[in-house]
Amino acid sequence: MRGFEILFRHQTVSIAANFNISVFVYNRNGQYHVEASGLDADNMMSYKWIDSRMELGETIEIEVKDIVKPSEPTIKNKAFLEKILPDKAEFEAINTERVNRFYALEKILKEEGVL
Repeated sequence: MRGFEILFRHQTVSIAANFNISVFVYNRNGQYHVEASGLDADNMMSYKWIDSRMELGETIEIEVKDIVKPSEPTIKNKAFLEKILPDKAEFEAINTERVNRFYALEKILKEEGVL
């Protein structure tokens, strides 16, 4: 079956399934993340193989290929039943970043004479 083979932190994850699979690399509040997940809407299940913050200098390699033996997901959940919220440390980091952005923008607006 065709899928993704992902090399991240010296580990190879092989993902192949007959439902939607996504690989995301994104920035949220100055932190970089990588996520490989899937949603089996027919069985109302969500799966995650990778969900991690990335550190400076880390790399990820993704290859589309025929997968002989897929890796087991690290997380399996019933889809749409649980509300996922950030943990307390992540929530505080998000709020700190927002407050810092506010003060930076406020400073710029005062310097420009808008405020």
